[in-house]
Amino acid sequence: MISLREPALLGQRIDSWALDSWQHDQWQEFAVSTGIGARRLWRGQPLTSDKVRLRLTHASASPALSGFGIYLEPPLGAAAHPPATTLLFIGNEAAEILSCL
Repeated sequence: MISLREPALLGQRIDSWALDSWQHDQWQEFAVSTGIGARRLWRGQPLTSDKVRLRLTHASASPALSGFGIYLEPPLGAAAHPPATTLLFIGNEAAEILSCL
């Protein structure tokens, strides 16, 4: 599961986005959607990758993110496990994973 957040005080600015994973020495798109707002959760099939890239493909104003998290969810019906690992990118690290407009 991927969690995306925009700062609530700035309003929704990001109109569309895509997620890519590094597979076989190239970027491969695995998710596309519109809007983020206060919080957007995207769920898909689990995948393994050394890198994940968020591309902001259209924004109505200068884009801003307040959160980006990657979670591994247990399969439906599985016994409860400890909380999933969260990767949160802030500051300089965010510049390495975000490709804005």
